[in-house]
This record gives sequence, C-alpha cells and structure tokens, in this order.
Amino acid sequence: MAKKIVFVLIGLVALILLVPVFMKPSFRIERSIEIAKPAEVIFPHVADFSKWKDWSHWSSTDPGQKIIITGNPGEVGHKMEWDGKINGKGIQSIISTIPNKSVASSLIFTEPNSMESVATLEFTSIPSGTKVTWFNEGKLDYPVGRLFGPFLDGMVGPDFEKGLMNLKKLVEK
Repeated sequence: MAKKIVFVLIGLVALILLVPVFMKPSFRIERSIEIAKPAEVIFPHVADFSKWKDWSHWSSTDPGQKIIITGNPGEVGHKMEWDGKINGKGIQSIISTIPNKSVASSLIFTEPNSMESVATLEFTSIPSGTKVTWFNEGKLDYPVGRLFGPFLDGMVGPDFEKGLMNLKKLVEK
C-alpha cells in the first residue's frame, strides 16, 4: 500500500512539473468598449491615477486600502502604490504615454503573490467616439504561474469589463 502511495505522489509531482513545460509561458488579457466621447475627454481619467478611484473596479472591491500617488499625471514615472486586505500590495507606474492615444504602465504585485506585467489602455477614434482597449500582458513563472495561466482571463477579464463600463458611464454623463 505504501508503495502505491509513493508511486502516486511521484506521478503527481511529475505531472505538476512536466505539464507546464508545454503550456504558454506568457499571458494576455484584453477587453474593449466603445465610448461616445473623444479620446481627449477620456484620456485624463486614465492617465491620472488619482482619478482611477472614480472608475476602476478594484477601488470598490477594497475601499479600505491605502493608496499613495506620486509624480505628474500623464507622465512617465507617475505612480500609484496600494496596500489592501483584498487587493494585496503593489505598484503601478506609467512607463510610456502618447496623449489621447495610449498609456502603458508597469504593474507589479508584491503580495499576496509576486507577479509583474504591463497594463496598457489604448484609444482608437471611431465614428461614434472612441474605442478604448485595455490589455495586460506578462510572463508566467514555471511551473505554478503556467498552471494558472489559462484561468487568468476568466479571473481578471470581468474586472476589466466592469472598469471599462464604469469609465464609460463616468465620461458619458
């Protein structure tokens, strides 16, 4: 009996280590929404972390979190640090920006799980206003990160959708 248990455990460990070898080493989560306003109206709400509390879904999920915002809004180096019971700890810092076109940020989660990625919001002019696309991409650590990779879109995508809908309601009113 003990021999069978050892073989099962060895098999499980082998699966946990072998399966991720064949899984994608990176992820990309993407959502878009059409907003009936020009990019010039939307951009200031995205490029200034002090305004994220008005539309970001994560602000409402952890209202007691401590947030520190530094740097000049819309400029490289503008940074938001948070520490909350639900959202954990992290830092988001603008790494590139093209006014009314895009804002890209380095996104670093330090607790409860360490993870780094790049979050980008892009603005595309359309006849009815602006298409806003929010995507996040990064590498997945071996082996655990790769095992969770297929579930990230389902976990984070709905939060992007809620945030984009909040942004739409905010700027269209």
